[in-house]
Amino acid sequence: MNHRGFASDNNAGVLPEIMTALANVNTGHTTGYGGDPYTELAIKLFKRETSPSAEVFFVYNAPVPMSSLFRLWLVHLKRLFVPRRPTSM
Repeated sequence: MNHRGFASDNNAGVLPEIMTALANVNTGHTTGYGGDPYTELAIKLFKRETSPSAEVFFVYNAPVPMSSLFRLWLVHLKRLFVPRRPTSM
């Protein structure tokens, strides 16, 4: 049986361009998790696209942190778009 689902982004392959990019940087040794030039470049690009004062936090195991971030994002959106009821005096 061949069916597709979206239980995880690990269920599918990646584009050839992604594999090429990974192969291009997969040389030698470097520290990871913030002490490497790739993380520094990613942070610089995030700040360029968002704000120079943005704080960037990388997380692993995306489904768990993403669900937490999504909940916080929804709370923020609710504050922006849902009018508050006037308080009675």
